[in-house]
Amino acid sequence: MLRKRMFYGILFFICCVTAVEANQKGLTTDQVLADIKQKTDNVKTIITIERTRYYQGVNNNNFIYKKIWAQKPNILRTETNADNVQSVYILDGQFLWSYEVGREKILKRPYDTSQVLSFCFADNLKKNAGFEGGLFYVRKDMIGENEVYLIEHRSHQIVSESFEDHQERSVHEFIIAYYIRVADGLEMKHYIYDSKRKPIRSVEYESYQVNVNIPREIFTLSIPEGAQVVESFL
Repeated sequence: MLRKRMFYGILFFICCVTAVEANQKGLTTDQVLADIKQKTDNVKTIITIERTRYYQGVNNNNFIYKKIWAQKPNILRTETNADNVQSVYILDGQFLWSYEVGREKILKRPYDTSQVLSFCFADNLKKNAGFEGGLFYVRKDMIGENEVYLIEHRSHQIVSESFEDHQERSVHEFIIAYYIRVADGLEMKHYIYDSKRKPIRSVEYESYQVNVNIPREIFTLSIPEGAQVVESFL
């Protein structure tokens, strides 16, 4: 569950680009994505705080806070606080480690080193083929002192629900609005709305530190006394 939450949350509710539309004053989506990629290629390390808020369902108005340390090509640490549960997730370049504070077990999995971190919104946007839709709106805006690209994307997700005697599949439409800093191509926040533009979830990134030295021990899990390391190959 921790691994799923991690990849679902980092940097990151992601959709596939299958169409390129919209321009404002000659600003095309291709140009924006190329600019973001060029700038984030220069980002080697990131320290930030991710704040996720849910607006609907049982998690209504709940916040999840996550401290993130990330270093290319494949080193990562997150510390998450959700529902009074603290969890630590570390990718040390060879293994994935996950641990909930207070639990006796630490899960350790091998890591496919061919998978590398990307801080590029454009790359991440194109990776996930589980969604259909296309970028349909791009413009520049200001948030405080930051000039941002506002990129809106309409996405359709097939959701399966199982019942006692049958399974139903339905198509849910989402609108995702991303705010990407023009200066360095990094995401400031994004909002996910339903088809009626009611908010479902928001993710904001605070206190960015970019290209700073991160001590190696940050990416080493300190195993608590008495804890058991459980190796998994799944």
